[in-house]
Amino acid sequence: MHERIIFRELINDSINNRSEASLVVFKKYVLEFSKSWDENYPLICFWHSLWCSNWFSDQMLSNELLETCPILQDIVRDKATIFSINFLKEYNEDAVVRLLQSLLKYDMMTEYSKVLQILFGYKLKQRDLRGCTEIIKNCEVLNISLPSNQQGKYIQMLIRNKYTEKPKETPKIGGKNFKMKF
Repeated sequence: MHERIIFRELINDSINNRSEASLVVFKKYVLEFSKSWDENYPLICFWHSLWCSNWFSDQMLSNELLETCPILQDIVRDKATIFSINFLKEYNEDAVVRLLQSLLKYDMMTEYSKVLQILFGYKLKQRDLRGCTEIIKNCEVLNISLPSNQQGKYIQMLIRNKYTEKPKETPKIGGKNFKMKF
């Protein structure tokens, strides 16, 4: 158990300190460790830390890992809902959107649907009408249906927004009348 904590801290430290050389070493190490010992925890920690990073290069490395490691794809498939909930607890919507893109890329539609429902619920709680509408459009395009309770909450939000929105007043153009002299 202590080994897992040490792995996680080492990985997080190397990513947070922006050492590109250590990232290359860790990538090699976690892949070898996963293969030799049949233990995927360091691989998951490494991928997760890279995935959550704000740095584009880290995100690209996490995508590369996901693309080249079938075992990682299986784990992400199994843990997609947990990952998305944790990302949203950290207010990291971008990580959830990238996860959705990856789930689509690898044709994991069941998991995609579950993560989309989680994101929709999050957007509903935030009263993000625009975000909810985009998700509804996405569902329509991909022929995915959201649970009826979420659809009902969305409709209620639409109705409340329609009646609570103040009509926009037209700006009054006022001022002095000027005479033109030609």
